[in-house]
Amino acid sequence: MTEPQVLNYVRDPITGELVDPTTGVVVEDHPFYEHVAGRYAERLYEADDYERRAHYGKVSPESLHDAGLATYIDKRTALGRKLSKLQRMTRRRSSNTIELETLREIHRMAALLGLPNDVRSTACLIARKLLKSMSVGRGRHRYVAVASIIAAVKHHGIAMTSKEIERALGFDSPEEHRKVWETLSRIYSSNLARNRSSDPTMFLSKVVARLNLSPDVDALARRILERLRAKGYGMGRDPLGLAGGAVYVASILLNQRQPQRKLANAIGLAEPTIRNAYKLIVEKLTIEVSM
Repeated sequence: MTEPQVLNYVRDPITGELVDPTTGVVVEDHPFYEHVAGRYAERLYEADDYERRAHYGKVSPESLHDAGLATYIDKRTALGRKLSKLQRMTRRRSSNTIELETLREIHRMAALLGLPNDVRSTACLIARKLLKSMSVGRGRHRYVAVASIIAAVKHHGIAMTSKEIERALGFDSPEEHRKVWETLSRIYSSNLARNRSSDPTMFLSKVVARLNLSPDVDALARRILERLRAKGYGMGRDPLGLAGGAVYVASILLNQRQPQRKLANAIGLAEPTIRNAYKLIVEKLTIEVSM
């Protein structure tokens, strides 16, 4: 017997069977009953709830220490409280304590920086790989978290420099800076992340906004950086410094000149960095000004 081609099937709310209402043929059969204590107990959700809650894709994000495979224990019973206590003791003795603290730090730091979830997941993945390849003491897990965030930010091309991240997270001392960069060098030397050079054009909007300049300065500075990159100059230089130098040149050309000291203070760089970028642009590019 062939099944009729009918589109308006009906789902039985109790058994979950998909039925043709005209002929009564069961098109799809799902046993939505559990055998409990010698009898069949009705499940909690109806068939429509089951289909509405069905999902596909990744269910174990890297940002969770246990890849999402956590067990929830109800503490309302004596047995549940006992099992919960054993679970806490097991986690406390686990060798993943450093990993737990590192991932917790990454989430806290990413929240302070306002980073999206994909950057957090990348940072957690980098940190987990690094912790598997090296031994990290309890006090150094903070440096692993910061270095992983810096590597993830560069990987996703977000307009944030390493100095900005360290300053925002309170890593100001030279000793802390050295430990962060040692960990970051370990990440790149182990090929745990790709060391992508930042594009100076990503920082233009930030620099222009902090100086309250017009969009024309942004557009002209972008053209200057594109010409500089086309000629092969500026490789290996500080991208934020190049962006500041381009904005400085564009502000002069558009009669919106800003002092170098004000520009340097606005973006957190030293005046010589802006001055060197300005000299590079003036020496390597031919800029024509129509009067």
